[in-house]
Amino acid sequence: MVAQKVPVINRYRNITVSGGVGTGKTTLAKLLNTSLGWQYRNTGELYRRFVQQSGIKLENTTHSSDDIHRALDLYVTEHLRTDDHHIFEGWLAGFMARGMKDVLKVLVLCSDDAIRIKRVANREDITVKEAEEHLRTREAENLSKWKKLYGRADFWKPEEYDLVIDTRISSEEVALQQVLDKLGKVE
Repeated sequence: MVAQKVPVINRYRNITVSGGVGTGKTTLAKLLNTSLGWQYRNTGELYRRFVQQSGIKLENTTHSSDDIHRALDLYVTEHLRTDDHHIFEGWLAGFMARGMKDVLKVLVLCSDDAIRIKRVANREDITVKEAEEHLRTREAENLSKWKKLYGRADFWKPEEYDLVIDTRISSEEVALQQVLDKLGKVE
């Protein structure tokens, strides 16, 4: 799909795209980047850089210090407050933007876990069983860490987002159009 840059008139300076593993958040964020020409920032990649700068091996990131998570959260929150025309994609990007009315908070869900697992298997080139274990383990470890840090484990409450998209029923193109419509694109 070749998208043209879409001019927008809206109240939103930035966009967050949040959700769990295999929901389609990265795909949507990259489509928005192409369509809008806004800078794309993946919070997972930012986290990996923070961890590497701290000398922690990536396979041990669930054991990284709380200070690394807090530093990343501060970095993302500050950039959401001060930057314009950025798309922050990540599990907790919308959570970091809570209370920011000029940030469009998009939650990407997939109401069918079998689809999520298949997406992970295809992306990682692993078996469906391995993908299921990977998905369950990764989510459980992260949610446990975040519950300790933030005192909650429900980061994807639909009522806390401006737009909720279920990729089980919305294609990539439909999801992109939903966000563009919410932004108030100008034809």
